[in-house]
Formats: sequence, C-alpha cells, structure tokens
Amino acid sequence: MVSPGTGAGQQAMAMGKIEGVMNTLFGIEEAFPAGTEEKTTLLAVLKLLNNLIRKKPEEKAPPAPPIPAVQPGGAGLPTGPLPPGAGDPLGGQPGAIPPIDGAA
Repeated sequence: MVSPGTGAGQQAMAMGKIEGVMNTLFGIEEAFPAGTEEKTTLLAVLKLLNNLIRKKPEEKAPPAPPIPAVQPGGAGLPTGPLPPGAGDPLGGQPGAIPPIDGAA
C-alpha cells in the first residue's frame, strides 16, 4: 500500500476537516454556562485550533533580508585601490598599463 503523502492537497483537506471540528465545538460550547471548566477548556481548544487554521505556510519561514539599493553617484561603493587579483588578469588596476619586464 502506498502512503498518501503530505502534499498541499492533503494538507488542505486536513484543514477543512479541522474547520468542521471547530464548527462542532462552537455548537457544543454554547451548552455550558460561562466560567465553567468545560466552557473554558472548549474555548481554549478553539483558540489553539483557530491559530493553526489561520497560519499560512509562508509565515513559517522568515522573509529574506532586503537587498540594499545602490545610491545615485556611486555612494556606498568601495573606493581606493582594489586588492591584488581583483583588477585585470595581470594583477594591476583595471585599465592600468602592465609593467614592462626589464624596465626599472
């Protein structure tokens, strides 16, 4: 026998069943007077189930941090010389004239 899995369809069906149980419990809790242990317990269960139903899957993962915007005029970009190897393939600054061997 194959396991039914936990896909989105299965989860949606389960949430629908939980909502049905909640509707039944709402009808039952009205039969008990306010302040009784039964009514207090049923209201606590309904509150927990309501939190479960209202939670969306995307609420479980924290949102990605925003990417900072580039300021006009290059503000916030690094200035000064680049570290070795970050420029052209010869190791100099971009656009720099490569050194000539034997000249010095």
